[in-house]
Amino acid sequence: MLGDIFLTFFAFFLATLITSLIFGVWLVVSIVRLVVHVLQNVARALVGLPRTRNVDHKISHCTRDKCGAPNPVEAKFCRRCGQRLAKPQHVIVRRAAAVY
Repeated sequence: MLGDIFLTFFAFFLATLITSLIFGVWLVVSIVRLVVHVLQNVARALVGLPRTRNVDHKISHCTRDKCGAPNPVEAKFCRRCGQRLAKPQHVIVRRAAAVY
C-alpha cells in the first residue's frame, strides 16, 4: 500500500519535472529569439538598412471600406470582417512537353 502511494507520487513528480523542463527550454529559446530579432532590427536601423519583414507571402486587402485588413491571396473570406474577397485572377501557363 505504501509502495503504491510512493510510486504514484514519484510518477506525478517526474511528469511535473519533465513538463517544467520542457516549458523552461521553450521560454529561454523564445526569449533568445526575441532578443536576437530586436538586436538585428536595431543594427539594421543603425546602418540604415530597412527592417526585416516577411515578404514571402502575397497579400490582398479586404475591399470593404471600414476594414481593409490584409489577407492571404488564397483566402476566400476576410479574416477580420468575414466579407467575401474577390477571386484571384487565374493566369494560363504554357508548359513544355516532356521529352523522354
